[in-house]
Amino acid sequence: AARRPLSATGLILLLGCPHRFLLERVLFLREPPTAPPTDSIAPATYGVLFHAAADACFREMGPALCQRNGDLADWVARARATAAALFDARRHDYPMRGADSVARERIRLQDQIEQLVRAEWAAPPRTFVASELVFGDPDPVRLDVDGLAVHVRGAVDRVDRDPSGTLSVRDLKTGRVRDFGEEPVSPARDLQLGLYVWALETLGGGGTPVGYAA
Repeated sequence: AARRPLSATGLILLLGCPHRFLLERVLFLREPPTAPPTDSIAPATYGVLFHAAADACFREMGPALCQRNGDLADWVARARATAAALFDARRHDYPMRGADSVARERIRLQDQIEQLVRAEWAAPPRTFVASELVFGDPDPVRLDVDGLAVHVRGAVDRVDRDPSGTLSVRDLKTGRVRDFGEEPVSPARDLQLGLYVWALETLGGGGTPVGYAA
């Protein structure tokens, strides 16, 4: 319903196991918390940290980087510095013990942010639109599915505009990315990206199609 819009994660949960959806999203029952690892940052927590670092970098240098302005070495240095500053600001949120563990996770974040910046530089020039583009807040996006209305909300990691005028939509992942040659299209893995494309095209009134999504 419009008063309780669903996120992509919620839809995936509903399709995968309606009973679990009932427990977690309707009755708000969760698994009891467990102790986090002390020699590294837990995967889900690291994903949040990585997205925050990527968002900070792209908000600062996305327009110039997407147009290949300036020097790649300077962008890499700035991105690594931004990632390190964010890590240090949140350092005490992660119960790691030992200087080696802390240094390893800081370098891990810097290295992955550098990989992201280099990938952006290697891509064809385009116009930066947004990082963490929110849709469905405060008004949810209505999607018509087989005659029924589904109201959704969410945030797209990256949106650019290609030279052709179409939008480019990307969702950043820190885990393994599986190829379609390995596994068929799966709602549990691929619904999120499809939902982002559909929501953005719905908000655009059909006038700005998405030409690329990954």
